[in-house]
Amino acid sequence: MDTKKLTAGDVIDLERYEGIVTGVPTGMYADRDSYGNAPILALIIDGILPCKFRANPYSHRTQNAGSDAKGVDKLLGVEFLPDDENENLGVAAAYVDQSIRGETQVEVHGVYESQVFRGQYLKVGNFGFEFPGYKFVFERDEQE
Repeated sequence: MDTKKLTAGDVIDLERYEGIVTGVPTGMYADRDSYGNAPILALIIDGILPCKFRANPYSHRTQNAGSDAKGVDKLLGVEFLPDDENENLGVAAAYVDQSIRGETQVEVHGVYESQVFRGQYLKVGNFGFEFPGYKFVFERDEQE
């Protein structure tokens, strides 16, 4: 992964980029109900770069045999784990809205391709929010 931070103008001219983009959000859309039951947060950086974050679907389930973890509902042997990521999307949207109003910069970590920056991590001020979307190079290398 490239560790230098690029601006939206730098990234928009590239065919593909994996790394960090900084800029001021100029528009935002958040939806916690649609898109295949997976909440999304979309924002535009510097009026030119669309960024998209996708949270886990509400139907996200994990099977964990023999676990008695608190806060876990079991149905037919499948555990439904609480998913803070969906709530984080709403909180992140509120921070992005504040950033739009104050015209302050945000930082997005992710991959740019097909004219959309798909984010995994969003930093607004001193607050960071992590969402799935892609794996960093070092994470992909560990799995191979």
